[in-house]
Amino acid sequence: MGPSIDEALRNAIREAVEFLKGRAGLSAAEAYALCSLGVDFRIGEAVNNVLMVYGVIPKRLFKRVTGR
Repeated sequence: MGPSIDEALRNAIREAVEFLKGRAGLSAAEAYALCSLGVDFRIGEAVNNVLMVYGVIPKRLFKRVTGR
């Protein structure tokens, strides 16, 4: 959430990067690059001064190939 859609998007990206760093063990640069390629950021709400953006991270980004 933020005072503008731009700020809400910056916050959503920052939180997605932190999530990917912790969950997938990526560096900040790797997580940011993955956000730009694989995360779908959507406007969740933009009514009555409530501005919210959230990121949808596909589960397939976390699948690992085994047995190779």
